[in-house]
Amino acid sequence: MKRLLIIWIAVGLGINLNAQNDCGPGTYWDASVNLCLPLNDCPGDLDNDGQVAVTDLLVLLGDFGDVCPCQFDSDGDGVCDAEEVLGCTDVQACNYSTVATEDNDSCVYPPVFYNCDGACIADSDSDGVCDELEVLGCTIDTADNYNPLATEDDGSCEVYGCVVAIACNYDPAATIDDGTCFFYCPGCTDI
Repeated sequence: MKRLLIIWIAVGLGINLNAQNDCGPGTYWDASVNLCLPLNDCPGDLDNDGQVAVTDLLVLLGDFGDVCPCQFDSDGDGVCDAEEVLGCTDVQACNYSTVATEDNDSCVYPPVFYNCDGACIADSDSDGVCDELEVLGCTIDTADNYNPLATEDDGSCEVYGCVVAIACNYDPAATIDDGTCFFYCPGCTDI
């Protein structure tokens, strides 16, 4: 109550409440611009009671010290429109800005399964193909069921040929015996 009385007397007599900054009556010190500005630049009804009165001055002095609160905060985030910093505010985005106070829809995201550096998030065999994008199939290009789109061999290749190791025409790449093995090898077999 004592503070209210002092402020009421000071305002009534036109005494400068901010003498250290040497502002005159009806002004306030705005530290952001280092100037005395007229009180009519401040929002009037600070306590939202429908009247501009001493209680509004108390709100101004108590909550904001010597600085007038911003008049325009269109999004209600507590940052004055003039002080908003536009940028990407999503921490999941590649271009997240730690100083942005207002999102401007500029966020950039990596493709699915990749990080912001373009590397696979999961690549268990380190072949440069993300695990989720691997195509299983036969990767031996001489196999009958070769799949040119396959990125991971699944052991399903079907290579027809002689699978008997002691045969003259043994084919180590063959997986299915095609009945062509022969065991008489004409000519010199000495090495």
